[in-house]
Amino acid sequence: MKHLIISFLLLAAVTQYGRGQDLLVAMDSTRQSVRVLEIRPKSLLIQYVEGQDTVVAEIDKANIAFVLYEDSMQQFFSLEASQAYVPEANSDSASQAATDMLYLKGQIDAENNYRPTGPFWGTLGTTLFYPIGGIATGLITGSIILAVPVKPPYKYLPDPDLYATNRVYAAGYDKQAQKKKTQSVIKAFLIGAATQTALLVLIVSSF
Repeated sequence: MKHLIISFLLLAAVTQYGRGQDLLVAMDSTRQSVRVLEIRPKSLLIQYVEGQDTVVAEIDKANIAFVLYEDSMQQFFSLEASQAYVPEANSDSASQAATDMLYLKGQIDAENNYRPTGPFWGTLGTTLFYPIGGIATGLITGSIILAVPVKPPYKYLPDPDLYATNRVYAAGYDKQAQKKKTQSVIKAFLIGAATQTALLVLIVSSF
């Protein structure tokens, strides 16, 4: 029973890795990480995570500015949107649009390529494998890990030269990578704490 609980929780932890995402930008400039399942004549069928649930929804194309796919390809769904996000060259708005797109590209590249496996397993390990004070140790370890700025390895950078030379792209990448690292550390700590608690209950109930 004890091994079954640990295996189940570790399996739940591992499933957070391995799925790329598309970035949907609405006409009001709000952004959402989704998976585009199907492009229909007047709508998009998308899938996204809300809390612990996976939601499938149909979105009217009229409400979508564009989608930035996981392979960095961009698709507009109206002439209005394409003119708003790709203005005429040699203008201030064109320069700002180019900056925004580089930042977005950094975010989507981090979402699809950065894997915070080290922070996850480091936090989980210190939380799970210290019989006494593991929860406190994990909390301290996680806090230290989150305080360290993201330094993505080259294997997680689809374009290392762009990351090294363009501060806007790097800022977008680092922000999304830090977000993923934070989510990973929190999940690892919760899984470790839950496992420690379950083991404690099993041990106490066996007496």
